[in-house]
Amino acid sequence: MRKPKDLGLPTDAYIAVEEVHDDGTPTTRTFDHVMSEIGAEEAEEVGVEHLLRDIKDTTVGTLSQHLSTQVAALKSLQSKLYDIHQYLEQVTEGTLPVNHPIIYQLQDVFNLLPNLSVPDLMKAFTVKTNDQNLVMYTASIIRAVIALHSL
Repeated sequence: MRKPKDLGLPTDAYIAVEEVHDDGTPTTRTFDHVMSEIGAEEAEEVGVEHLLRDIKDTTVGTLSQHLSTQVAALKSLQSKLYDIHQYLEQVTEGTLPVNHPIIYQLQDVFNLLPNLSVPDLMKAFTVKTNDQNLVMYTASIIRAVIALHSL
C-alpha cells in the first residue's frame, strides 16, 4: 500500500506585489507564492492529545451527534405541539377559559411560519438542507478515511 507523500494541510500562501512599469503604463498587481508551513508547538500537541483521550466512543462523530440532536428537537417540538393541541381542545370544549395572551402568542407563531405553498421557497429550503447535510456527511467520511489511513 502506497502512503501519500505529504500528510500536512494543503495550504498555499500568496502575497500581493505591485509591479511598476518603466514605460509609464499603469501599475499592475500580481500574486507571488510564499512558502508556508503550519505547525504546532509541543504544548498544543499535548493539549490536543489530552482532549482526544477524553473521547470515549470514536464512532460518535459530528454527523451522528447532529442527527441525535435533531431527533431530540423534533420529539420536543411534537410534545409542545401536542400540549398546544390539548389546550385549544379544552378551550373549545369550554373546560378552560380563553387566555388571550396565549391566543395572541399562538397567532404570532402562525403568522411567522413560512408560506410553504410557494414552490421556489420549498426548493430553496430543500437545497439549503441538502447542502448542509452533504457537508456533514462528507466530513464524516473524511474523518473515517483518515482514521483508517492512520491504522
